[in-house]
Amino acid sequence: MRLKNKVSLITGGSGGIGGVTAIRFAQEGAKILVQYHKNIASAEKVVINIKEIGGQAISYMADVRNRDDVKKMCDAAVDRFGTIDILVNYAGVSRDALLYKMTEEQWDEVIDVNLKGSFNCAQFASIPMVKQKYGRIINIASGAIKGQPGQANYSAAKSGLMGLTRTLAFELGKFNIVVNCIALPVVETEMSKNIESEMRQEMINRTALKRIAKPIEIANIALFFASDECTFITGQTIEARGGAR
Repeated sequence: MRLKNKVSLITGGSGGIGGVTAIRFAQEGAKILVQYHKNIASAEKVVINIKEIGGQAISYMADVRNRDDVKKMCDAAVDRFGTIDILVNYAGVSRDALLYKMTEEQWDEVIDVNLKGSFNCAQFASIPMVKQKYGRIINIASGAIKGQPGQANYSAAKSGLMGLTRTLAFELGKFNIVVNCIALPVVETEMSKNIESEMRQEMINRTALKRIAKPIEIANIALFFASDECTFITGQTIEARGGAR
């Protein structure tokens, strides 16, 4: 088992990719805290699935934008499991609009959840990691880093995560903490099913593999970054986008 007895905090763990990642990590022996904001039913379903395969997991409601929430969440993980070894920052939102239509609220929410939320979680989760001189932090960016009409807020937030990843890698490397980032494609989830068929096909056509990614394919990349097989890769963003142009 590649993550035996490792404690993993997965934000957005009730979502499609986050939930699959939580279960995949549990299959490899990790103890899981599944963060959710509103969807307790989905979070509890992930926890039940993990327990059914003999794993350990709890769900925890927190708003990653709220520093007090995040601190309490990290404290809860330490109280329950003893430490935090791995953080995966899946929590994110999109609020698309063209520049001239985008409201301040749409801009602020996307920046706060995606970028500030990842910063908050990394800051508090790194405390036990520094103490034990071991840790893995995985941030989640997007193909939007290339720029996408209607996504000025989302593109800015996800591009910011790449810079955050690089900086944290330099700051935390001396504590044996590696920090990496995955730039996601469109993934086959309930959310992506709502994409208009023409746009969905255009996204598929842009890839070399001519298909949309499956959640398990992203989970397996996160698993590599979380494992002890990843000891000399840090500060990197891997574009897991099927060769998309």
